This record gives sequence, structure tokens and C-alpha cells, in this order.
Amino acid sequence: MGALEDYDYNTIVHVRTYNERRGILPLNEIPEYFWRFGDTREAPVVLEMPKGVAVDMIADMWEQDPSGIGLFGPNNGKGGVHAIVGPNTPPDTLPYPVNDQRIVRVQTDQAFVLARLIGTPDEVKELSEQLKCYSASEESVGKIISGEDKYVPNYQPRGMAYWELLHLAINEETVRGQDRFFMYWLKTQGIEKGKPSEPTERQAKIVLDGAITGELMAKSSVYDERIEGVLRQNNRRMVLGGPWGEGIKYTQCMPHYDTFDPRARNTYEAIVTSPAMTVPYIYKD
Repeated sequence: MGALEDYDYNTIVHVRTYNERRGILPLNEIPEYFWRFGDTREAPVVLEMPKGVAVDMIADMWEQDPSGIGLFGPNNGKGGVHAIVGPNTPPDTLPYPVNDQRIVRVQTDQAFVLARLIGTPDEVKELSEQLKCYSASEESVGKIISGEDKYVPNYQPRGMAYWELLHLAINEETVRGQDRFFMYWLKTQGIEKGKPSEPTERQAKIVLDGAITGELMAKSSVYDERIEGVLRQNNRRMVLGGPWGEGIKYTQCMPHYDTFDPRARNTYEAIVTSPAMTVPYIYKD
């Protein structure tokens, strides 16, 4: 995020202009977006949501969504506080849940928060003034910065830059059970956690070919969908597939397997997922 000089982990980025949107997959043209990353290794990340028309989600680095926020959240748009806790958050920093505060557990150290605040310009401004996201180890802050009308690409780079970014990512994250086979395959190609990324000439050729092939597979899944249930079911889009209402809930884990190809096709054209994308939702006053 070096393109935004004032950005840090306690900062929310406000996205309004076309130029700010075009690097983020796949933002709509009308709503105003507010997003930020959070690091849970030292303390929970606290998200204060205002009461009003807001939608979207909290996600981890596997694009799993343990909780919606706003209208799709546990408080049905009535506002409230979410304390986001990761696998290595020190237990003595966990807050006691009071006053509609919810504990949201993510399975990676870093989390991503995306919110759309909806209404007239004055209504969005009023909601944004109540939106806060900060580390529990610091005082409550509500720092929001403009996207500065800058194009900031939030998609995968191509070539060796992809593997360099992946090497950075695995060194910033905890290794989970579902990661261990991938970590072995990466190790055989000179990409290893805790060590410099130094593929040999032969390994570099292999991973470059792999990046090209992997992107072609993802493109094919997006533009020629053939995975059962992924495109439409009962006239509803099933983004990650699976039986009705099950293919995208929280962990993307089915009874006997975890979704793989559908996850790849979705994250090639979009970021973050939510049960609200596929499960019919009944609103309550």
C-alpha cells in the first residue's frame, strides 16, 4: 500500500472515484467503499459498525468469511462492535463481550474488512464518522483516508512477481493444516517460509510456466463455467458451488472435502466471499 502515504494498519481507506475502484476486483460503480487490513498477532482488531444501511464482510487471508457486517451481520444493521481474533492473538488481550460486542475468530493472522455504506452523500458521511477500526492495544481511533484518486492494483501480479508476493505472504502468515502440502510443493521449487526465495534457473522456469498455466485455468473457469452449481442454481448465483446454501458458508469446507477449483475461479475475478452471496436472507425490522 505504498501508493497511499498515510496508510497503516489502523487506517480505513475510503474509495469513491473510478480510478480508486478499478484496481479492486470487482467493486460496483455506485456504493462508497471503506476497507482496511488488520493484524491480530498483538491484540484483537476492533471494528465499530454504525447503525444504518451498511453491507459486507470480515474475511481472512483464505477468503473465508466468519461474519458479515451491517445488514448481513449478527446485529441486522443495528450497529455494534466486532472484536476480530486470530490464531495467535494473546489470550490476555481478548475483550469481555459486552454491549453487543461480538468475538469474530479468523483462521489467519491478518484479516480484511470491507464495508459499503449506502445512502445520500450526507447519510454516508454521517455513517462514516461513526465507523472505526483499530487494534485493541491502542486507543479507539477513527482514522479514514481518501483513496486519493489513485489506481492501486489489488490483484495478483504475473511472472516471478507472483511468486515473490506469495513468498512474502507465507512469511507473514501462520501455517495451517490445509497449507502444509502447498508449503512442501513450494519448498521443492526454492520458495520456503523463513528462508530467502532463491529458485534455481530450472526452478524459476517451472514456476513461471506454473503461473501461466494456473492463470489460464482460472480464466477458463471464469469464462467457461462448467463446475456444477457454480454459475446458477434456482436462479441464484452459487459463487463457490456446492449444494444449495452450503458452498460458501464461512470456511468453504464441505462434509468430505474443501472447495478448490471454485475458490480459484472466484478469487481470479473477485475478492472476499460471503454466505449472503448465495443464501436467501430474510430481513427483520
